Amino acid sequence: NIGAAHLHAGNLDDADAAFREALAADPLYPIPHFNRAVLAAVGVREAAAAHAAEAVRLGFTGGTVDKAIHKAQSIAARIHGREGAVG
Repeated sequence: NIGAAHLHAGNLDDADAAFREALAADPLYPIPHFNRAVLAAVGVREAAAAHAAEAVRLGFTGGTVDKAIHKAQSIAARIHGREGAVG
């Protein structure tokens, strides 16, 4: 949850650290893999597909690679929108 909050806030490094910590605690928990897929999709689609596939292999049924990509695009647009905002 902490990683997801960082991800939505645009704190990508903090999000990745939280997802890695969750995976270190339980490498068989699929949700951090899915969240890393979303994070990776902000930058590299191939990495996103690998993480999404691992999440599915571990039993995650809440999304697909396309959903991860869409979510990542939404987050990226929000981040870039904030960076370009004048205030």
